[in-house]
Parts: sequence; C-alpha cells; structure tokens
Amino acid sequence: MYLVFGVLTTLVGWAVYFVLLWVWKAAFSIPSDDTTSGMYIAGYTLAQVVQWVAAVLFAFFTNRAWVFTDAEKNVSLPLQLGRFAAGRVATFGVDYVVTFFGGWALSAFLPMITAVPLLGKEFNLAEIGAKIVAAVIVIVCNYIFSKIFVFQKKGEESFWKNKRKRSLFIVIVSVVIVLSLLLGACAIYLGDYYRADEEAIEAFAPMSKVEFEELSDGSFVFEPDEIEAGFIFYPGGKVENDAYKPLMAALASKGIFCVLVEMPFNLAVFDINAADGIIERYPQVEDWYIGGHSLGGAMAATYLGNHTDDFEGLVLLGAYSTVDLSKTDLTVLSIFGSEDKVMDREAYSDNRSNLPSDAIEAEINGGCHAYFGMYGHQSGDGEPSVTNEKQINITANAIFEIILRRGK
Repeated sequence: MYLVFGVLTTLVGWAVYFVLLWVWKAAFSIPSDDTTSGMYIAGYTLAQVVQWVAAVLFAFFTNRAWVFTDAEKNVSLPLQLGRFAAGRVATFGVDYVVTFFGGWALSAFLPMITAVPLLGKEFNLAEIGAKIVAAVIVIVCNYIFSKIFVFQKKGEESFWKNKRKRSLFIVIVSVVIVLSLLLGACAIYLGDYYRADEEAIEAFAPMSKVEFEELSDGSFVFEPDEIEAGFIFYPGGKVENDAYKPLMAALASKGIFCVLVEMPFNLAVFDINAADGIIERYPQVEDWYIGGHSLGGAMAATYLGNHTDDFEGLVLLGAYSTVDLSKTDLTVLSIFGSEDKVMDREAYSDNRSNLPSDAIEAEINGGCHAYFGMYGHQSGDGEPSVTNEKQINITANAIFEIILRRGK
C-alpha cells in the first residue's frame, strides 16, 4: 500500500509542480529550454515549495489512515505530523537538488530534449526525467523515515530508546546530507561561469559583416561567401561559447568557415569529441583546422591526436597540448598574451615538445588570457595593455596567415 500511495503522492506533487512552473514560465515568457536564469530559478523554487506542502499533507493523512494501520494511535496528531514533516524537509532538499542539478545535466548533455513539441506546445523532457529520478530516491527515503520514526507499531519500543533504529536513522540522514551537499556544491561550481559580454560583442565591427546560424545543440556556424578553410573551435573552460563569436566573426570575414561548439557545463572535458560529424556535415569545406582556448585548446589537441588525418592543423590560444603531435606534419600555431597569468607557463614549457618542431609560437605584447574572447576580466589574469578588440584582430590575422601559408 505504501508504494501505491507513494506513487499517488508523487503524482499529486508533480501535478502541482508542473502546473505552477508552466504558469510561471508563461507569465514571464521564459523559454522552454531555460534552466539557469534568475526568473526560472525563482519559479522553480516556488513550484518546489508548494509541491512539497501539498505532497506532505496528502502523504501524511493517507499513510496514517491506510498504510501504517498497525501504528500506535495514542500519539497526538500535531506531534506525529511534525515528525512526518521533519522527515520530508530532509528529502525535500534531496528532491530540490536532484531535480535542479539533474535537469541541468540532462539539458547540457541532451539539448535536443529541452524543447520537444507535444500537444502543440514545447516541453522540456530534461526536467521531467530529473523529476522521475528524484521521485524514486525520495519515495525510498520517505518510507524508511516514516517506518522507523513516525508510525511506530503498537507496543513497539520508542524510536529514541531503540539503539538500532537511532543508528540507522543517523546513517540515512548523514548520507542524505552528504549527497545533497555534494550535488549542491557541483551545481554551484558549474553554475559559476564567465558570461559573454553582449554589449562588447554587439559593438565589435566584424559581427555586422558576417552571417551566422545557431544550431539546435547550441553551436554557432559562421559561413563566409567564399570559403578558404574550415575551423572548429572549442571554448575555454567555464566560459560561455557566445564569448568567442567576435573571433569567429573576424575569421569568417577573411573566408574561414567557423564552427563554434557548445560544451556541457561550459567544460570541454565533458565532450572532447564535440567535433565528431562536423566535417561530414559540411562537405563544401575542403581543408579543416581545429583549435581552442585554454582548456578548450587542450581538449581540441586531445581530439586531434586521434584524428590527425582529418585536419591540416591546430590552433592553441593560451593553451598547450598534452598529446604528442611532434611526429605529425600538422601546421600548429600557439598564441598567448605577454600578460597571461592564467596559463601555467611551466606546464606550457614542459609540453612544448609535444608539438612539431616547426610549430609557430606568437606572443601578443600586452595581451592577456581572457581577451581571446569577450567575457570581461578573468580571475587571476594579468592586466592587458591592448584592447579586447585589438587582441582578437591580432589573433584572427595570425590564424588566417598560417592557413594561407599551408594552402600555398
């Protein structure tokens, strides 16, 4: 019977949650695939709280009447409800974190399920999937808590006097707290990333001269009228891929077909193979290069290590390769700023031997780590003496020159 009413409780909670969240999104015009904005989080939190209250009341009275029928009846209703609610507070934290973090993770790894057309509307199936996982965890935790703490059998030793039950309870609560803290810490860490400076990007001259398309997976494609070569770009770690639109636009204005990929949680390490299928998708491009900024550059080099026959060269921006490419005939360009305080110079020197002997190194005098994109100052970086726009133009010119040189 507990399972039956557990499922019913879940359905009641879901009905309240999804209706409230849908109304909130409609009222504030929040896109279906938005799972990180402040307005979404506010609506999400409200829906979770109201859902919790409705589910607790429904579960308590149905469990008391039809599930734990052999429980002691000489317990005051307020006390019993208080204990029941206390247990639900703990599992509410689990539900909140698992649903939010899970929805975010599924949205990042499976962006195609964030706006699925059903019944004339778009639904985010990532939210629904995360809610299902959270529900299973919560049902199990709630049963254990109710059984040993709230609805004790007649004549059964008090929870507080039963050493075995107390120990089991402490273990369960400890596990729930640790998991919630870990998931919460991950959510906070991954949610703290560098956003693109939209105003600066809009003011960047080449942005108005080229056309680009945003794909369903969050990638951007910049296609020039006359194509010299193709370039796949991996964004820097914890940097929104939009921040690199200016560099891609500058390259596209010179005839470079650019594909700016989006990474799960803005970390290229989660999708090293993001370049898979791109070359086949654009057969009009004959020669391809790959590169990236910082962590993205390192992951692009790692990908290249297994696909050297598919590319003409590698571009590293404030980055280094941990994969040995020294025996390849690839054209390699490594660019970094003289004021770059983020890139590990010692690691860069140690890994220099992984590049071909004729690899080209270029230092931008006065350049910094962050100015390969447009996302403001990066923590720990040096103070640049060149403008963001100038560093991007210098970088675009250098990349274009090595591509031209290779083509001759």
